[in-house]
Amino acid sequence: MGKVNHAICRTIEKWPEQLAVVGADLRWTYAQLGYESGLLEERLREAGSKKGERAILWLKNSHLYVAAYVAVLGLEGVVVAVHSESMISEVLKTIAHVKAACIITTSAKWEKHEEAFRKSGLKFALLPNSSVSLGSGDSERAPEGLAQILYTSGTTGSPKGVMLSHENLAANVQSILARLALTPSDAIVAVLPFVFSYGNSVLLTHLFVGAKIIIEENLLYAHCVLQSMKKETATGFSGVASNYAFLLRESGFQSAKLPSLKYMTSAGGPMPQALLARVRGAFPKASFHVMYGQTEATARITMLCPEELDRKSGSAGRPVPGISLKIMNEEGKPVPPGTRGEIAVAGNNNMQGYWRDEEATAAKLKDGWLFTGDLGFVDEEGFLFITGRQSEMIKTGGFRVSPEEIEELLLEQEDVLEAGVAGVPDDLLGEVAVAGVVLKPGRAISNRSLIAYCTSHLAPFKRPKAIYRLSRIPRSPNGKILRRTLGEELSALHQQMIQKPEG
Repeated sequence: MGKVNHAICRTIEKWPEQLAVVGADLRWTYAQLGYESGLLEERLREAGSKKGERAILWLKNSHLYVAAYVAVLGLEGVVVAVHSESMISEVLKTIAHVKAACIITTSAKWEKHEEAFRKSGLKFALLPNSSVSLGSGDSERAPEGLAQILYTSGTTGSPKGVMLSHENLAANVQSILARLALTPSDAIVAVLPFVFSYGNSVLLTHLFVGAKIIIEENLLYAHCVLQSMKKETATGFSGVASNYAFLLRESGFQSAKLPSLKYMTSAGGPMPQALLARVRGAFPKASFHVMYGQTEATARITMLCPEELDRKSGSAGRPVPGISLKIMNEEGKPVPPGTRGEIAVAGNNNMQGYWRDEEATAAKLKDGWLFTGDLGFVDEEGFLFITGRQSEMIKTGGFRVSPEEIEELLLEQEDVLEAGVAGVPDDLLGEVAVAGVVLKPGRAISNRSLIAYCTSHLAPFKRPKAIYRLSRIPRSPNGKILRRTLGEELSALHQQMIQKPEG
């Protein structure tokens, strides 16, 4: 039994009557979670699931997701979760990339995409009330101890599946619990998708200690989130900066009385100081923890404690327990405090590597250190300040979006000669993806048509916010897109569009 299963089973045995998952019309105790995940585990076993095989979870945050997650790990399988709003093309690419044995999804998704699933190479599909045999499958050996594969970018081009072991997941949970000190009396409203690193971390930290997870499916209905926090006496709230901005703007969050709220956390991108001040002003009795991390580090790397928020304004904090951090120069050598360089970390949180990508793994993991691609410096007291990132990934509302994925999609249109995508600043989401296109001579296609094409092929969080016509895409002499230059050009155009008076 892996460390994650052992910890969750211990929780179930120790606090069987404690509420585990609350949402919609269901209220599961830990005993009920154990029972339901046990039933799913037995169904998976009967369908032919084996140790090390990958199971796709195409589900929204739900009781079923939590039970399926626990069940797959219970059979020493590997969880591969995809966003519930992902397009079928993305799901099929993930199935092929990890050579998945099964998919656990809803009856509605199965009925809509049955033909595609039958041709996908899966062994079987597990639905809420039935299972469907699909073939013999094409198994591939997984690294020992592998528990989960989390994707950090789109599945177009070169997908990166981060391999996280039971050891990685358990180490990350213990690092966070050492700072947050969660107990069975804690309860959190889960608005972050479990399929991503931050949401996955929130899920596991609460399952490890017997705390309550309150599932809120849609943050667009901000008043529902607030009502759930009041009704279920939530003690914590975790979100990205855009979550807080949206709640403050839409739900009366800042004027709400939430006496049970003890703490809040933020990660998945920078937390603007003005927004942080508003949140702290609205809930002066709740402690706020600023966090920084990466999927490749299983989630958390540093945390800025509430008592240091004012003294170290703008910092991402110091390493969590179990993590060592250095700032490296271009030669991979550590630099002194105050000197800018690439952030590198070491510890049991660091991933096993990227699935089926030895080259990318070797570039990321070197001599026991994970090179994050993020830039920053540490001060004399060891507090980290992040100044930028080498990676071109766009961080929008806590999601990470590959610009190349959007570019390749736009280039499928025969009218498009060139396409370039970059992140531009956004008050609510931190960044949004914006595209620039160069059309072929004599060709004409509307921006509306291009947006519609992206909408039909990309999950909502991946879609470009706007598309602009350009005379050229800025490139280096070797043809590589100059992402910063492109971003500045698109940002200027986008700002003009936003400020343009109506009519």
